[in-house]
Amino acid sequence: MAEKTLSTVKNKTRQVEIDLAKALAIIFMVFVHTYEAHWFLENSEEGAGFVCAWIIEFLGGVPAAPLFMLAMGMGVVYSKRSTAVTYLKRAGQIFGLGILVNFFQQWVPIFLRPDVAEEFSANAHSIIATDIYSFVTVTFLFFAFLKTRKHPIPITAAALVICAAISEITYPNSIDTGNVWIDSIIGIFVRTNEYSYFPFFTWALWPLLGYLFGQLLIRTENKMKMYSILAATGVVALSIGNIAINWSPDDNIINSLTEANMDDVGLYYAMDTWNLLWSYGALAIEMFILYLVVKLTKNKIPELFNYMSKHIMSIYVLQWVFIGLATPIFDKVTNVFVCAALGAVVLVLTLASARLWELLVNKIKENKAQKA
Repeated sequence: MAEKTLSTVKNKTRQVEIDLAKALAIIFMVFVHTYEAHWFLENSEEGAGFVCAWIIEFLGGVPAAPLFMLAMGMGVVYSKRSTAVTYLKRAGQIFGLGILVNFFQQWVPIFLRPDVAEEFSANAHSIIATDIYSFVTVTFLFFAFLKTRKHPIPITAAALVICAAISEITYPNSIDTGNVWIDSIIGIFVRTNEYSYFPFFTWALWPLLGYLFGQLLIRTENKMKMYSILAATGVVALSIGNIAINWSPDDNIINSLTEANMDDVGLYYAMDTWNLLWSYGALAIEMFILYLVVKLTKNKIPELFNYMSKHIMSIYVLQWVFIGLATPIFDKVTNVFVCAALGAVVLVLTLASARLWELLVNKIKENKAQKA
């Protein structure tokens, strides 16, 4: 059903700040994923090394995956190919891609490095639930359902409240059935163990918020006013969240994202209300800043950023291929600056491969068109 009519649409052109948000999110994710995969965590860093690790961890937190998911929800509103069938197809494609990439990430190292076979074999069950693919699959299934409804906005708002409630109820406990394969499947929806990276009922808040925000954005005539109000709500949310979080200083997302270690990584993937509120505040302020950047540059951002925004899922998939292939070569890096440089190499290789893949696909399409 139609979600918007011509009489209500005021701001229907491509929103450059959304492209910028997606591009920055994927850059931050590539660096933090390389860092987490290869830095030797037991090797403590001091001075400049600590600052470098802190920056990678912080930017790889809220400004990365949550920002990507927020932008994904906004993109649903602006998509020109936004139908239930489209999202059903994309859900199936992404789930299949997730299985394929997790094979490279979890199983290929077994063949390349026999000495790590036992470690990776023990985590074999994570092939169906590791990382963001399962979450995006369920999210697209929800959006497919939403496209069949006459009143999608109130349904989304209700889903947002339900997800927030389930996230609060299940935090910080984990469900444990005693069967790792069953736990991996349940972990797609609620946290079960350390491999429940993106449980749907916690992380769905970001694309759902993005969808509601996109519905507001496409109808607004004064973007500066709207983003200013958004930033104001962000400051309030950040302040309230920060005060509430400080009641339990050892159990919060701020420590998880600013201590340059992964000891509290679970707090990032499974948050309670206050941690979610703090994260919302940070995201709202970030979107306001990105809008100001776009406004100051008169809607012009590097073409590379536009490309990254349009091909974000391909880039996300390919990064794990290169991170996985680097495992037998680098394994544990003891210098965080070397690890950051490795992240830059992975990013360049990923972008080059994404471009080559795009050219190959286009060439195949051209050949088929000529034969037809």
